[in-house]
Amino acid sequence: MLEDIDFLVRPGTIHGLIGPNGSGKSTMVNLICGQLSPSKGTIELNDERVDHLSAWSRPAKGLMRTFQTAVMVREITTRDNVTIGLFHQYRRMLSRAIVWPLLSSGRRDSREMRRQATSALAEVGLAREWNTTRVADIPHGVEQLTQLAAACVGRPSVLVLDEPLAGLSGGEVDQVAGILRRLREQGVTTIVIEHQTRFIFDVCDDVTVLAAGQLIKTGTAGDVRLDERVREVYLGQ
Repeated sequence: MLEDIDFLVRPGTIHGLIGPNGSGKSTMVNLICGQLSPSKGTIELNDERVDHLSAWSRPAKGLMRTFQTAVMVREITTRDNVTIGLFHQYRRMLSRAIVWPLLSSGRRDSREMRRQATSALAEVGLAREWNTTRVADIPHGVEQLTQLAAACVGRPSVLVLDEPLAGLSGGEVDQVAGILRRLREQGVTTIVIEHQTRFIFDVCDDVTVLAAGQLIKTGTAGDVRLDERVREVYLGQ
C-alpha cells in the first residue's frame, strides 16, 4: 500500500525507482500503467489525467511498459510479437482481423508494421536472424530485448521498464544502458525499476526510493546515492 506519495518524473529523463522487496515499486508501476486503480489521488501523463483510463487504452496516450517476466506470444516470431506493439495505432484492427489480409489497405499496413518491427529489433541490437525465430526458441537475453523492442516500436513518450536487466549478461546490460540513453536523446521519458543499483545510479538522472509503501527520498541520482537514510534503509550501509 502506498501512502500519500507524490511521484513526479521530469520529462525527457531516465528515472530510477528502487526499494527493498515489498516496498511498493510494483504497485506504483501498476497504478501508472492501469493494472491497478488508485483509491484516491490522480495520475497524469503529459499533463492529461489518465487514472480513469484502462490499461489497454493508455498506449494510445504514449505510455508503454515491459514486465518482469516477458509477456509475449511464444508460438510466433520475435518480429510478429513486436508488431503487436503497434496495434494501438490502427483503429478497429482487431475487429477487422478476419478480413484484414484481404484489404489492400490491410496488406499495405501489414508491410509497414513489419518494416517498423524489423527496425525496432535492429535498434535494440538484435541480429536480423532472430526476426523469424519463434519466441519459444530464443534465449532469455534475446527475449528480454524483444520485449523492449515491442515497447519501443510505437515511439512512446513515456516508457516503464520493470526489471529489464533480469537474467542479462554484462554485455546485454551495457546494451540496455545505451538504448535508454538514446531514448533520452529522443525525448522519451523512462521509468526503470531495477535491483542493480550500480546501473540505476550510473544511468538514471533522478532516483526515487521507496520502503514499506513510503517515500524515503527522491532527487538527482547523485543526491540520492549520498543520502544517509537511503544508504541505511536500502543500500545497507
